[in-house]
Amino acid sequence: MMKCTQCGSEFEGAFCPECGAPAQQAPAQQAPAQQASVPAEQAPAEPSVLICPRCGTVCAEGAMFCSKCGSPLDAQQAAQAEAK
Repeated sequence: MMKCTQCGSEFEGAFCPECGAPAQQAPAQQAPAQQASVPAEQAPAEPSVLICPRCGTVCAEGAMFCSKCGSPLDAQQAAQAEAK
């Protein structure tokens, strides 16, 4: 996981999904988290995903920018970015 230098969000990828800033540093060195096994009936639901209209990358629900290409995921923002 990386920490965005602009907004402080933690993310994986080349661009922050919250503010669209490009990744600046190598991923922080963290020990892998141990995940407890959860019975299937108590397992959390799969998060919804968004597909980047520019590159087709699957992005997490709530992301405002693609983590691979940095393109806005909101249709209005994407139209504004292309107009520039």
